[in-house]
Amino acid sequence: MKICETMISKRLKLSKYAFIIESDFGYIIYSSATGAIIKISEKQYEDRTRALLTDCDDIIMEEDDDYIRVLFDSGILVPYDRDEYSYQRFLYEQIFAGDRVLKLTLLTTRQCNLRCIYCYEKHKDEYMNDEIFGNIITMIEKHFKNRVYNGVSISLFGGEPFCNFDDVYKFLLEVQKICKENNCSFACEATTNGVLVTPDRFEKLIRVGCTNYQISVDGVKETHDKHRVRVDGSGSWDIIMSNLKYMKKTSHMFKVIIRTNFDEEIIERAEEFYQYVKDNFDDDRFTIYYENIKKLGGENDKKLTSMSTVEKMVANISISELLERNNLKCELTESRSQPFGQMCPAIKHNSYVVDCDGTIMKCTLSIDDEINKVGKITDEGIIVFDYDRLSKWMIPNCEHAECKECKILPLCLGRNCVNSVAHGNDFYCNYTAHEIELEEMIKSKIN
Repeated sequence: MKICETMISKRLKLSKYAFIIESDFGYIIYSSATGAIIKISEKQYEDRTRALLTDCDDIIMEEDDDYIRVLFDSGILVPYDRDEYSYQRFLYEQIFAGDRVLKLTLLTTRQCNLRCIYCYEKHKDEYMNDEIFGNIITMIEKHFKNRVYNGVSISLFGGEPFCNFDDVYKFLLEVQKICKENNCSFACEATTNGVLVTPDRFEKLIRVGCTNYQISVDGVKETHDKHRVRVDGSGSWDIIMSNLKYMKKTSHMFKVIIRTNFDEEIIERAEEFYQYVKDNFDDDRFTIYYENIKKLGGENDKKLTSMSTVEKMVANISISELLERNNLKCELTESRSQPFGQMCPAIKHNSYVVDCDGTIMKCTLSIDDEINKVGKITDEGIIVFDYDRLSKWMIPNCEHAECKECKILPLCLGRNCVNSVAHGNDFYCNYTAHEIELEEMIKSKIN
């Protein structure tokens, strides 16, 4: 849903969510409230923009002033009497409260064919069976018939979601059929290590509408095979590369996010790795995403070396600049600079995680935490909620003074990690570091 507005007031002001960023060619004007980016030369900035945006407490709109109109439409200028914090809350309610697509993340199994050194999950031989798949299908059908939702988006998760491929494939066939019968939208994505997405399985997945994939590749072969190890101790790089290269050879419409979980060793060889990506996957269907390795409660946490906030920020900026030099599309830059792009999906009213035993959760990181178990799906396809637990995940988290004054509030609305809030932890956000990192990412994107 897009919010459109007309210029009612002739009296305007500079938005508190506007950034004026110096760059190699001049200036970048960016709005975290709209995601708009305006590139202007130094001469353009000095001729009018500096006085307009930095020296005026309020701005009077003159008729036929196209430049001010552009700044207004981009969210750089806003009505003088607007309470921008309240307006962002209003936009959130308007956009997400009206989202009628049911978003289900399915833990199809707790088992995995890899033993990644930083994994936080406890691998168990537990799989989603026909009964649970059937209950989910019944629930989807009921929601469609009662007009609660007009579409469903399935996200396959695990463990490794394709360990029980045949059961998952049969389920997706049925959901796809139900959506067609009810004239409802259907989308499917998978977070997978890529080992089991062999050519024959990829073709099947495309046929049932599973077209988006996030596949982790932790740098070059040597670092990847050290981090992402098979159960038997062997590496996983070769088979993943073979599967990805097959995908690229096809003419199918799909999207693959190549995700890299980095540490200092991976960063040292990042240029070599992204050159390999450029040489082999320079294709609009492939994008890049990266995160630093975190301690998330796994059995190997004590062996992991944590990076400081400053080290992570420097690494993020370095990788962002490297990607821009190689003209590689970065999912991180695209998504994290857009309104609500850093918001945790757990806060959304239509987003749920379904464990392989039918337990309903909100978060994929705390899958064994009791507070995360907010309900259970019945044989009749009805979710019985524990509303006391559910409410802890749905409470707004932007009432802090720091949030109300933060320039990047529209990106997360204070809800970038609901897990911490649900556990009653003290609020903490290094918003200054986030602002600097965001500015550098935008500069590297535009320069």
